Amino acid sequence: MGNKFKIVEWAKNEVEAEIFLSLLRDYDIPCKKLRESFGAMNSLSYGIFGEIAIAVPDDRIEDARSILDSFIGRDLHDEENQ
Repeated sequence: MGNKFKIVEWAKNEVEAEIFLSLLRDYDIPCKKLRESFGAMNSLSYGIFGEIAIAVPDDRIEDARSILDSFIGRDLHDEENQ
């Protein structure tokens, strides 16, 4: 029985999504992008309709978040204190 994919990050556009996917694949983390159905169907690429979800298997969420947070420059301690 395979792991379910869960969203770990939202990319603002297609380019950012591809960068995130490439980074995760470099660390051998299976990943895929999920588009909001209305936005994808109507070719909208701005605001909430343009965001693209990056998903990884359940058992790789922690690794993926750590890698993406480091790449983006987010400090996990800062987010926890807000």
